[in-house]
This record gives sequence, C-alpha cells and structure tokens, in this order.
Amino acid sequence: MTTLPDETINPQPWLAVPRAHPIQLIVIHATRGDTTQDRQYMATKNWLLSPNNNQGGWGGATNRIISHEGQMCVSWPDDMSPTYSAGFGFEGSHWSVDWYAISFELAQRNFTEDFAEATLARAAKEVALLCSKYSIPPVWLDRVNQAGAVPTGITGHENTDNGRRLGKTDPGSDLAAGGKFDAPAFIQRVLAEMAGTPASAVAQPATPAPTAAAATPGARQHKVAGGDNLFRIAVLYYQDGARWPQIYAANRAKIGDDPTKIHVGMILEIPA
Repeated sequence: MTTLPDETINPQPWLAVPRAHPIQLIVIHATRGDTTQDRQYMATKNWLLSPNNNQGGWGGATNRIISHEGQMCVSWPDDMSPTYSAGFGFEGSHWSVDWYAISFELAQRNFTEDFAEATLARAAKEVALLCSKYSIPPVWLDRVNQAGAVPTGITGHENTDNGRRLGKTDPGSDLAAGGKFDAPAFIQRVLAEMAGTPASAVAQPATPAPTAAAATPGARQHKVAGGDNLFRIAVLYYQDGARWPQIYAANRAKIGDDPTKIHVGMILEIPA
C-alpha cells in the first residue's frame, strides 16, 4: 500500500477559535460515516471544508484526521480550539473539553469495524509527540468528569461527560460491549513511541528483560503511590515526563516488559 502525503487544510473559519486554555487532554474520536473505509478520511475532511457545516457560527470540527492508510490531515493547529468536537457535559459542568483538548478523528466506518493497523500506529505516534510536547501523561482516562477539575491524559469522546450526555460510543473503548478500540493496547503503543520503539513493534514477542543495572551514585528511590505512572514520576524528579524511559530501564527487571505495570508500594530506583 502506497503511503500518501500528509495534508493541511483550511476549514471554514467558524469551526475554531484561538485557544485560551492550556492543552491538557488528547481526545480520540471515530469518523463513522458508514461509507466504505477508504472514504472516511475524505468525507471527514470535506465536511470541515463544507459551508453546510454551520450551526449558527459553530460546527463539527477536529484538530487531526487519520486515514485507514495512516495519512494525516491537520485541520487546525494546536493553538486553535474546535468550536465543537466535544463540548460541555451534564448540567453543572463548567468547562468544555475542546478548551483543553487536541482532538483526533480516526477512520472507522461504524462501531463494529476494526481500526486499520496503519490508523492505530500513526495515531500512537502523533499522540506520543503531543504527550512529550505538552507534558501530558500517557494514561487512559476512563471517566472525564466535567463538573470537577480538568484532568490530564488521553481519553475517548465516549468517556467525557459530553459524550455520555450525547450517547457517544466513539472510539469504542468498551470492548465488552463490542467496541474495537483497545485503550490499554493503545497506551502501550504510545509508551513504546515515547521510548523510541516503533508502535508497530509493540505486538511483537517480548525480548527477555535485561538485568537491572547497578544503582548509580546519587540515585534516589521512589515508592509508588496511587495514580502514579512512569511519566508522572519523571515529571516529579526531572521536570520532564519524556525521561520516563530512564526510570523504566533502571527498573525493568522489577517491572517486567510492560512499563505500565507498576503497583502501589513498589520501590523504584530513580537514576541521578
């Protein structure tokens, strides 16, 4: 399959406004135009260009679209917020998801269709870049309560209060209900990209874990607490979440082949 070049388009001007809040979230959507898979990308792109996508000064929008071939369209730069990708939640919510999120539309014909490997691999690569750029922890948020404080992490439209209020099912992270978006596996892909391992290699058989290196002079120890992950721990000690692979390398014999599998009470070596 030939990889097509990425694109940047100029959507209708009412579909975004200058961003006034910090970027703290990455939200995954699915196109679901119920046409053939290869038309999903083009149909979504055309909707952003259409003058009919207007609800009186706003309309459906997104920051990125990723095709079944891994092609990406940047519709709005990061400093622009879509006027509607995921808005306010239930009564009492006091912030809109779009204020704080970069949104992705992934090509999928309908709820029951598997996402293409190229779509997931490219999405993981782009999400990893955003996590590093904006210090967003690569963790999946199962519930985004818009009546509370703004969280930081990766989530799906269906997991936000806005999505729950509207009955959204994208990207389909509820596998028991037939969804096709495996959130834990996607986070693994993102972590692999951030560690410098191609996302396509995540599903390959794991290599034996190397023996942990001897503690370096000046190294510290960290006792894992509830809510911790290696990215957040790296932010705590290095003020740079992208350095989490250093902590993982120093503790891989203890953690194992899955860097997300740390547990409360585990003592981790923090290299100097």
